[in-house]
Parts: sequence; structure tokens; C-alpha cells
Amino acid sequence: MLAAESSLTEAQQAVDGAVLRSTITGTVTDVGLAVGDKAGSGSGSGSTGGTSQPSGSGTDTSSGTSSGSITVVATGHFVVDATVSSSDVEKVKKGMQAEITVSGIDETVYGTVSEVGLVAETDSSGAAAFPVTVEVTGTREDLFAGTSADLAIVTSQRADVLTVDSRALQTDGDTTYVDKVTDAATGATTKTVVATGEASGMVTEVTSGLAEGDVVKVPGFSGPGGGGNQDMQQRMQERMQNGGGFPGGGTPPGFGGGQ
Repeated sequence: MLAAESSLTEAQQAVDGAVLRSTITGTVTDVGLAVGDKAGSGSGSGSTGGTSQPSGSGTDTSSGTSSGSITVVATGHFVVDATVSSSDVEKVKKGMQAEITVSGIDETVYGTVSEVGLVAETDSSGAAAFPVTVEVTGTREDLFAGTSADLAIVTSQRADVLTVDSRALQTDGDTTYVDKVTDAATGATTKTVVATGEASGMVTEVTSGLAEGDVVKVPGFSGPGGGGNQDMQQRMQERMQNGGGFPGGGTPPGFGGGQ
């Protein structure tokens, strides 16, 4: 009787050990095992854990005399693998927000930095780059494994910062100034000294010298003026009076507003 119970227990353990369980929900896309292959260790334990892979894939790998793999592609949940330069990696931390631009999708996709690698790789130019993994926020039905994407990781953020088009900034020795529009109808300007802070993309922070709603001229571009620009002049006047954005969006060529 005891021998029969022991045999039953061993058989049940063998059945349990023959089951591979993935730690992610998804669709099996590749089976690297065939009938007759041996999977699992000699003790009969053959279950393994799944590992999330870039672009939402996962892999279960068995151990034992023979090895094989089963690939599971996640449904709706994705990660993006990227690299950052050695000069920027110290600014990137786990938990930071990332804005993802995906080919074929107009809207910005958001994610969170889940891992920052400690060992550098070599990029296509031969420079050192560190791997970064970003988890895409929420469930997405419009993303697909293997799609290319660009990342912008938000390393710092401040509210209520006044900015101006960087092309409007001019220098005279150690002085930085802009040509501020004083008459929207004629396009008349006055030289205004400003103090600047950080730059981001095509805009630069202005810490003093301008106020929200001021309009500045960008050198090299012609502003509104003359009989052929009445509509643009009206928009400029509304901008100056209301301190807001130009009606209908956008900015007349040659001018940038404080933001």
C-alpha cells in the first residue's frame, strides 16, 4: 500500500514537472521543442519562469539533458529598449517619464524608465552608450513587436517658465538682447536686454527683461507691415492686447512670443 502511494506521488510530481508556465500573458509564436525531446532536470522539475523581452516578448527556457525554448509575445503590454550616451546616463533614473514617438502613430506614447544598464555598449559610431529599458504605460492595441521608436526622457521639469525662440537672441559683447516689438501695426522694435537660463530644443528660458505676451523679432525674417499684411497685423495687435497665443494658432513668420 505504501509503495503504491509513493509511486502515485512520484507520478504526480512528474506530471507537474512536465508543465511549462509563462509569467506573462500572451500568444505563443515559436516552440523550440519537438516530440521526444527531454525537458527538465533528472529530479523531474521542469517548470521555468518567463522573462519579458523587448517589444513585448517573453521566453520560457527548460533545463536538463536537452534544452529548448518557447517564445511568448505579450498582448497589449510592451517595453522599449534604447541607449543613452555616456554623457547623459547619469541624468537618467528609474521611474522617470519618457515620451515615445512610434512610427505610424501620430500621438505621443508615454512610458516609464524601468531599468538603466550599468555596462556600456558600443553604438554604431563606436562611442559608449548605456542600455535603457522603458515600459510603455497601459495596454496598447496599436503597437506591434519590432516597431522602431524614438525616446525623449524627461530628466527635469519646471512650471511657469518664460521662454523665447532661441533665434531671437542676439549678443553685443557680454550683453544678450532681443528686438521687442513695440508697435504691431508697423513692426517697430526696441532693443531689450534680457537674462537667459536653460535652453531646450529651439527655445531658451528668459529669466528677466521680458514678460508673458511680449513679441520679439527673429533676425533674418520680415515681420508684418505694409498694406498686404492687414490680417497678420490684426493678429499681432490681438496678441499684444490679450497677452495670449495668436488666434488660430501659430506665429507670424519672423516673430516669437514669450511663453
